Amino acid sequence: MKKRRFPATMEVTTADLNGIGDDAETGVADLVHAVANLNAESGVIFNDSIPTVGSGPPWTVTLPTQYFAIDGIVGKLTGTTFVLAAGARTAAVFLRLRRTDVTATRPFLNTSGSGPVSGSASFVNQQGWQASYVVVDPYTGSGDDPVAGATDVGAPIKLAAFVITGAPAISVTKDPDNRLWSIPAGMPSTHASRHLSGGADPIQLATPSQDGLMSASFASWVTAALTSLSVSAGSEFLVITTAAGPPKTATLALRLGQALKKVTESGVDKLGLNFPSGPLAGASARPARADHKHALSDSPVQLVTQTIVVTSAAQLGQLFSVAVPTSIAAVTDVSCYWVAPTLASNYPRMSAEWSTVLFGGANKRVGCRHVLVGPRDLRIRLGDDALCELTTQEFEIAFTAAGSQTWDAVGGTSGTMPTTGTIVVNVTGTRA
Repeated sequence: MKKRRFPATMEVTTADLNGIGDDAETGVADLVHAVANLNAESGVIFNDSIPTVGSGPPWTVTLPTQYFAIDGIVGKLTGTTFVLAAGARTAAVFLRLRRTDVTATRPFLNTSGSGPVSGSASFVNQQGWQASYVVVDPYTGSGDDPVAGATDVGAPIKLAAFVITGAPAISVTKDPDNRLWSIPAGMPSTHASRHLSGGADPIQLATPSQDGLMSASFASWVTAALTSLSVSAGSEFLVITTAAGPPKTATLALRLGQALKKVTESGVDKLGLNFPSGPLAGASARPARADHKHALSDSPVQLVTQTIVVTSAAQLGQLFSVAVPTSIAAVTDVSCYWVAPTLASNYPRMSAEWSTVLFGGANKRVGCRHVLVGPRDLRIRLGDDALCELTTQEFEIAFTAAGSQTWDAVGGTSGTMPTTGTIVVNVTGTRA
């Protein structure tokens, strides 16, 4: 920081702060911080900023930025970091302020005598201050305090002490000498954590009989609380009863009437529709229940699977009849898949859709298609050249599953256009 002396004839001026640059705005902010701190006799004031310590060991210590004022001059000491290694001991951080004077000579003309006399005089035309942090590690006591130099502005100030135990653990004591690391009047620092539970100055928690802060558990309860509940007064199915409390409660009950009935099975209450008499009572004369399950045979849709074993390319291009059980009234959908020979599980299976593909410079008709001669009369037509076309990935899957087995294919054995294998036919239809 620089201190400059200006002639008394300099006039006060004003400036629009919105029009100044970023550096000037920062300087104005520093000035406001320091001027707000001018409330102590020492003339050197700091914010109530506490050093922070990262996890360790080793520990990285962050010293915050500080603002100071000396003899009407304001300045800022930019924060820094240093590292504390493991080992039981105490370390301390000091602030050192040093003053520098710059002298100059200026000629003058003395007219107080009988005649003008010229000469020159030296004077201080600029003063500067240098602020820096000093880390003393280890620190055993006042005998380790940094010694003030000839240009120091007083003895270095101990800002904080760091006590490291053998656990290892570390604790920080700010302003150990009860000096200048303090909160200035009229400029409180951020300190919300001091007023929370476990802080140095906690505010009491709110209860039904006293004001205070809301605890986290109570906030969770309020957030999850039911804020409103209503049931139509004329509801035929529900009735609500409320109690003022505290705590306020609401009770819901079902109006069973004649349409609903509760039964107990093995100590478990179950609710169902009540059919006390008449054609809907059922053979067991027991109420229908919400957990009732239908057998698969009750479904109106049935799925069956049949197979066509193709052992020779001579079977290609032929029409095969597929048996449809009498439980199906009409076939609604058919899908075909190719499976490598002798894989009993019918997996992995590849789609065998009817298509025409280009192979070896010629079009090949591959796959299967179905023909419905009647509602249950199903025929499957095999492709003229191959049962399906496999991609590289599908071929690898089928080849791995088949193991040592092989299949005939266009252009060779175990190729991507098989001519032998098993055709799996899935038949979906309406139940008879």
